[in-house]
Amino acid sequence: MRKFIVTVLAFGIIGFCHRADAAPVGNIANPVLEKGEHGIKIGVDNDFVFKRELDVPDESVELEADFHSAKLSYTIAEKADVYVLLGMMNNALVSATDGSTEVLYDVDSSFTWGVGATLLAYETEGGFRAGIDGKYRSASPEVSKVTVDGTDYSLTDSEAEYSEWQVAFAVSQQMGKFAPYAGVKYSDIKTKAKATVSGTLYETEERGSKNTVGPFVGLSFLPNENISLNVEGRFVDEEAVSVSLAYKF
Repeated sequence: MRKFIVTVLAFGIIGFCHRADAAPVGNIANPVLEKGEHGIKIGVDNDFVFKRELDVPDESVELEADFHSAKLSYTIAEKADVYVLLGMMNNALVSATDGSTEVLYDVDSSFTWGVGATLLAYETEGGFRAGIDGKYRSASPEVSKVTVDGTDYSLTDSEAEYSEWQVAFAVSQQMGKFAPYAGVKYSDIKTKAKATVSGTLYETEERGSKNTVGPFVGLSFLPNENISLNVEGRFVDEEAVSVSLAYKF
């Protein structure tokens, strides 16, 4: 029992770092969808993750969380966006099971940040486009309490070290004010964690996510040349939905 508690405790911390890295892909046609004069775009991304599995041997560990970020982008030569992400992680929950034992984590809201770029690699006069998006995103959440079958355990000095890069390829077809898109993404993480439980320090070896490749689909709505509303779903490696709004100056 104690070994299980310590194992899922550490991987719970890793899990939050992992999901904080993963993020919505967005429409790779964005560099040309909005026709702002100065190439500067501001927006908000709201990401709702319902399930993400972690690579923990012999245990089932899943997480869910909400992420709300501001996104500042700049268009380069009309074919590429570079951007910065700043926001918060909220309503985070990790659940782990080993037979009949269930473990839940109490996690505080955490600041998140990230950087990325979207490149439009190919387009036709008929509005078909293909491109890639790459990003790095990070957070440092604190797990303040873990509950095992209704019993609470306090934590102190929980820390995690991690990094992740996400790369995605997608195609998009503009049809008037709408631009549906679909693609596949690869995201990998390298991380380790440590925490103190009842005065004893525990550390994990470097680990990654259970699944690293998954598809996504989305739809952009363009009411005018400066505004876009985007809805996206991600599957297989995670179950998530995101909604974003952007305005280009």
